[in-house]
Amino acid sequence: DIRWVAVQRGLWVGNAGGEFAGMIETRDGGTYVASDARARDLGGFSTLAGSKLAVGRSFDTRPPAAS
Repeated sequence: DIRWVAVQRGLWVGNAGGEFAGMIETRDGGTYVASDARARDLGGFSTLAGSKLAVGRSFDTRPPAAS
């Protein structure tokens, strides 16, 4: 599960088990722009919920960290 914190108006940061999961910010026109844990653009979404789902999918499918 990703826990979301609004760090300022229009900016949310996701955390999963103490690890940065991604970020969402609003842009002019009400678009929610999501990025993954490596700051790669996941696209623009019409709802906050949709952008959270996109970050969650990218976090769940990321390759395992090198040991």
